[in-house]
Amino acid sequence: MGGVLGLGMVSGLYAILWWAGEWWWLWATVGWLILTLLLGRLVPVLILPLFYKVTRLDDPGLLERLRALTRGTGLGVEGVYQLKLSDETRKANAALAGMGRTRRVLLGDTLLDQFTPEEIEVVFAHELGHHVHRHLPKMVLVSVLLALVGFWLVDLSLRNAAVTLGYDGYADPAALPLVLLVLGVLGLILAPVQNALSRFFENQCDRYALVRTGNAAAYRSAFVKLARLNKADPDPQPLVVWLFYDHPPIRRRLAQTEIARLS
Repeated sequence: MGGVLGLGMVSGLYAILWWAGEWWWLWATVGWLILTLLLGRLVPVLILPLFYKVTRLDDPGLLERLRALTRGTGLGVEGVYQLKLSDETRKANAALAGMGRTRRVLLGDTLLDQFTPEEIEVVFAHELGHHVHRHLPKMVLVSVLLALVGFWLVDLSLRNAAVTLGYDGYADPAALPLVLLVLGVLGLILAPVQNALSRFFENQCDRYALVRTGNAAAYRSAFVKLARLNKADPDPQPLVVWLFYDHPPIRRRLAQTEIARLS
């Protein structure tokens, strides 16, 4: 799947290069936005079911609990689904996926089988927090801005180095390694900043889940259980967190209960 998508993206990039001329990097950014929105709608309904069994959640009691949490949030979901993860892992996970009519909540069967209803409510409320704080449109905006900067830097590099390196011009497909090098270096430089933004969003959702459910005990037990099942380091070195973690360490997530108590 990655190969097919990658080939399509590279082909589309060079089609834009040949068609749009010197302003190709602007049109490529528009193309990236369209692709991001399209995949956001298609991943949960077409791509994810290719790799995992996805079925509607058949637990009326739990469904009513989850629906109660969504009241007043303005969240419209197509449904709540069970994602069969247990064939490949013991890790527990959940996600709010899709856009528009394809938006749905995905709960791993590992989560449903090993967590209490109160703990599942906490995890669900965390995912609900992403909607309440409008993290998805914010991340799309950040992605588009980074794509704009990345494509502009690629254009700058191609125009200044392509001929010198022996390519026919900035639109020569043989210069693809230079394109990938520029994008790869930019991604490496920006990764800690993107991770920090992601951790900030996750902190917001943790706090929202704690306040929304009002169940500090279930919050603590849910995240301790998640850390154990996912084999997470509870207190990694700050440098490791800064470089690699897109979620807060478990120690900081549990500290939310103390912050909420004092506020």
